[in-house]
Amino acid sequence: HWILCHAPFLPAAGEIDSKDYGSPFSHENESARPGYYQVYLEKYGVDVELTTTPRCAVHRYTYDKGQDKKLILDLSRSNVNVWDWNAKKESDHSFSGRQLANGRIYFYGESSVPVGDVEKVGMLEVLPLLGNDRNVELKIGFSFVSVENAKANLEKELSGKGFDDVYAEARHTFLVAETG
Repeated sequence: HWILCHAPFLPAAGEIDSKDYGSPFSHENESARPGYYQVYLEKYGVDVELTTTPRCAVHRYTYDKGQDKKLILDLSRSNVNVWDWNAKKESDHSFSGRQLANGRIYFYGESSVPVGDVEKVGMLEVLPLLGNDRNVELKIGFSFVSVENAKANLEKELSGKGFDDVYAEARHTFLVAETG
């Protein structure tokens, strides 16, 4: 469940089964183009849209229902041996974490809706997304150095920008590269 090759984040709703949390989807409800990916997760009733910058990702989720929204962080899994991981709430609208393996990745995220305290469900970290709003936007900065650097990357690349702004820039960058 790696999204944009950055971190194992998966939006969910309702009860989480740590042994079977993946969601079926149909290619009819999936689209991809440069700088953009979209898929509808049938198990959780959430439409997922993703875009990216060099060191950040922006996720936009539209839940069928506004209640019991969650973000699954499967930090124990990687292509290499993971020996330590954690995630935590930083403030009412932010969270952070790390995955330490042969490589290290740190992240700092900001949510358009309030977040709760991280809960453990088996080997998963689960971040409650609070309120009844069906629409959630996450901005997530990444770093191989520290959470502080991940936050700085987020501020540098995403300050004052929403999903549509970041996607427009990613699309423009691709078009410029294509035309030389």
